[in-house]
Amino acid sequence: MNILRKFDFNKLKDLDTIILLLLFFEITIFSLLNIRGLGNRLILLLLLLRIFLLSPTKKFKKRVLISYLLIFIIYSLSAIFSDKFIPYSYYMNFKALLYTLTPLIYIVWLRIYRKEFLFSTFENLFVFFNIFYIINFIVMCIQGQFHGFLSGFSNYENTYTPDLMSGLFGYNGTAQFGLYSIFVLIYDMYMLKYSKYKIENKYIRYIIDFGLFISIVISSSINDNKANYISLILVLFEFFMIEMGGKSEKERKLANKLIYTAFCIIVFLGIFLLFSNLNFLEKISPELKGTVYLFRKAIFDPTSYQSGEMGSIERVYIPLYVIYHYQYILFGAGTAFSNWQTPGTLGFPHFGQSDLSSFFALGGIFFCIIVFSIYNYFYLQLIGKVKNKTMFRISNFMVIFFYFFYTQPWTQSTLSICLLMLFVPMGMLANKVFSEECA
Repeated sequence: MNILRKFDFNKLKDLDTIILLLLFFEITIFSLLNIRGLGNRLILLLLLLRIFLLSPTKKFKKRVLISYLLIFIIYSLSAIFSDKFIPYSYYMNFKALLYTLTPLIYIVWLRIYRKEFLFSTFENLFVFFNIFYIINFIVMCIQGQFHGFLSGFSNYENTYTPDLMSGLFGYNGTAQFGLYSIFVLIYDMYMLKYSKYKIENKYIRYIIDFGLFISIVISSSINDNKANYISLILVLFEFFMIEMGGKSEKERKLANKLIYTAFCIIVFLGIFLLFSNLNFLEKISPELKGTVYLFRKAIFDPTSYQSGEMGSIERVYIPLYVIYHYQYILFGAGTAFSNWQTPGTLGFPHFGQSDLSSFFALGGIFFCIIVFSIYNYFYLQLIGKVKNKTMFRISNFMVIFFYFFYTQPWTQSTLSICLLMLFVPMGMLANKVFSEECA
């Protein structure tokens, strides 16, 4: 212990640089080569070493251990009450949680104790992040013309071309590419306004931001990543909620009025979609019409999960299935019953499309609440202090819940890393706004 007290922990910046590099490799090179498992094990080992052995932050360690313990207890209770206990599933499912929660905790640790290092590292990568995005956008467009071009290695074959239009983010990595593209947008919005790369002419900034926005809309359209439209809106909303903290009282009131107006429009649009004829959507997107139809059917007929209509709608049908099988509500079918993403679990061919449906079906309601609360807590810690707390917390909840509902941010390490990258510029903005308020 005396050795640890005398050790200068600030000298470990090279180790932190290596860890950040490995996290980036995990979503790119390791994914392309299909060696994410090896990358995960190496990253987890280094992170646990850094947080628990090469860090003097006792208070933070206690919070982390309590978080791990809470998840493990409720996770194990669900496994004990499993319809059947499969040791391999018990091990693999918990390992997936470790692979996603630990990188998030590490970035939060950097945000709290090595903030200057984290933010300066991201600022210094401005050129790299943008060039890498442009390269990926070009590769994605080529992948639309040549099936499998630079799509990476995989243990199985996917013949649906849009699923492989993911740039250099690996096989079936469209969700990762979508998250990265939104990250670049909000990252540039921050950098071009507040950093050493800032552009004084606001109209030039708007043109650049709009160009990035359009590129995201285009890419999400051609690689069939429609969820990116919703996440783009939600993330931008949260970004502006943080930025509002640095505005005058008059500007904040005006912004709140615009937000309430937008909310009313969204509610009206939702009601319209519930009761209107959906033929007009056929001209926009037949796939979108089909999705809206199935969601509407699930709302008006909760037992429609028995209809045999599968696909994206299974994200809704699986929770409905659990509700109508009340023995699964509290502790699920069991966290040791099946892997998070095993096709055919409980009769659903695409089981595991979303973490919410998997967690609810296998872990139950208590597991969902505990896990969501812990992850959400650390995302809030990553962003830091803000002024407009109520609206910010609402917007942050919407972003986290949407990803929890739609995809697999806490059982797929690459999605988890892309999501936590998304929150770093949010933290940079919050730090900038809050420090200016306190100045």
